[in-house]
Amino acid sequence: MLRLYSAEDIEKLRIIKHLVEDRGLNLAGVELVLEIMPELKKLSKTAEFEDNLEDMKDQINTSVEKIFNTLKLCSEEKSGSTTYLIIS
Repeated sequence: MLRLYSAEDIEKLRIIKHLVEDRGLNLAGVELVLEIMPELKKLSKTAEFEDNLEDMKDQINTSVEKIFNTLKLCSEEKSGSTTYLIIS
């Protein structure tokens, strides 16, 4: 049986291979990276194409919050700003 893969499928497989073989991530780590990649791509595009600084700030803050929530690192909100738990 012939199976066809899209260019997107092949790129995703290359990323997974790189993360496992070159960066030493396990499959749980790969899953987290794949979950946050769309937000990171959105951040990159926002920084590149957004002319309005206030809109860019809002979009970046929203994306960063989504990434921290995906990683379960958001702890609480204090006086208008969110405090993030950073594990070192």
